[in-house]
Amino acid sequence: MTVAPLIMSALALLVSLLAAAALLEVYERLGVTGELDRSLSRQILIPIADAVGKRPSEFGLPPQLDSESGVVIFLSTSCPSCQEIAGAIGPSVPDHLHVVVSSATPEVARKWLVAVGIPPHRCIIDGRHSDGAEPIMNRLGLTSTPSAVVITGGLLSHATSVPSSAALFSLVQDAAEGMVVHDA
Repeated sequence: MTVAPLIMSALALLVSLLAAAALLEVYERLGVTGELDRSLSRQILIPIADAVGKRPSEFGLPPQLDSESGVVIFLSTSCPSCQEIAGAIGPSVPDHLHVVVSSATPEVARKWLVAVGIPPHRCIIDGRHSDGAEPIMNRLGLTSTPSAVVITGGLLSHATSVPSSAALFSLVQDAAEGMVVHDA
């Protein structure tokens, strides 16, 4: 008598596995999984209307950015995607790329930067400021990482999510070439 329920459970599990495999096959044939991959890697514009057209230094970024074109990437020490992107940046931070790291403490940020291979002296460590100033991310209206702001001719142009290192390096290349691409 105890064998019958066990056999029924095994059959139910087998039927469930076959149904899941069939569903996956249908998704693959329809191209749904590829479309899902593409949608997850798409950049999304982030509204920063109050910052567009203003100088980066007005929001706590270094004054030299007020006369440059480039990308400022915002990373967090508690974000797995940020760690992946930071690892791709590595010790050779490209020209036209500026890194801002948000962390609970400056010491945690420095240790994280060393662990991911980015020289801390090439970064801005953001967070609670001793003078009471808001973190740069907050001043710009950014609420998630990894995200980036694009600077064109010393003025903030737009902000976008950064789903991958490839997306980041494409942004940096466009900024270096003076291209402004808003349709992320």
